Amino acid sequence: MTAALLPSLPYATGAVVQSLKPTKSFFQRFGGEVGQGPGPSFETFYGPTTKLSDIGISLTDTPDLGTFEGILGSQRPDEGKHKRRRELAAKFSSINQSNLKLVHKGLLAHVGDDGKITHEGFCAGLRGLGLATPEPIVTRLFKIFKRATAKDMVYHEFVHALDRAVNGDFSINTTKACFSLFDDQRCGYILKTKLLQLRVKQAEENGQTHLMIKVLLNLIDELERTEDEKSMPKKKKGKKKGALPPIQKYMKKAQISQEEFAEAFKTDAFLVQCFLPVILMCV
Repeated sequence: MTAALLPSLPYATGAVVQSLKPTKSFFQRFGGEVGQGPGPSFETFYGPTTKLSDIGISLTDTPDLGTFEGILGSQRPDEGKHKRRRELAAKFSSINQSNLKLVHKGLLAHVGDDGKITHEGFCAGLRGLGLATPEPIVTRLFKIFKRATAKDMVYHEFVHALDRAVNGDFSINTTKACFSLFDDQRCGYILKTKLLQLRVKQAEENGQTHLMIKVLLNLIDELERTEDEKSMPKKKKGKKKGALPPIQKYMKKAQISQEEFAEAFKTDAFLVQCFLPVILMCV
C-alpha cells in the first residue's frame, strides 16, 4: 500500500520520498488508495506504540520542522510561503493601524520570506510610494539595520525604529524637522500663499516635493472645514430669516501652525508618507 501511495504525493522529491511513510493526515489527504476514500489510521497501520523514528523518518535534513506533517507541508512551496508571509505580517499588527500603515504597506511588498529587504527592493518600495530618497540616506540606513555578515536590511528592526521616530520618544524632533522644511522664516506657521507659489512654480527644491505641497494644501482645506463646522451657530427658535452667519464663515484659513501640524502627524498616514525622506534622516 505504501508503494502505491507514495507516487501520488505531489511535491515529494529526492531523498525525502525514500523516507516517507504514511501517517493519519497523509491518509486523510490522499486516501487509502489513489482515487479512493481515507485509508487506515496511523495507529492501525503501524501499531499504537510506533514512533516516527521507528519507521525510518529522519528530520535531520529539515531541522525547522518537527513533524511528519511539517515535512509534507515543506514539499508544498506555496503553503510554506503563505505561512511565512502570515507570520511576518503578524509582527506588524500595531503598525498596520498607525500613521505608518501606508509606508509599511508599500515596503512590505518588497520584503522577502526571510524578513529582509534588499537595497533594490527598498528603493523600489520608495518609488512605489512616490518618493525619491537620496542614495546617501539609503546607504546609511542599510549600514544601521543590516546584519554584520549580511547585505540586506532586517525589515522589522527598521520599521520599529521608524515607528519610534514618528510616534515614540523622538517624535517631537521628527515633526519639527518636517515642519521646518516649509517654515523657512521660522515664524511657527506654514503659509498657504507660500504653498500656492511653490505649486505654480512646479519645481522641487530644498527637499520640498510636489507630494508634500499637495498633502499640506489638503490639510489646510481639512482644517478649514473643521473650523467652519465648529463656528456654525446652532439653530434657535424664533431666529429671524436671513440672519448672517458669523464673520468667521467668510475667513479662509491661511496657514498651518506647528501645533496643528504635529497633531495631524499623529494620525494622517498621507502626511507621514510624503515626509518620509525627512523622517528617514531622523531615524
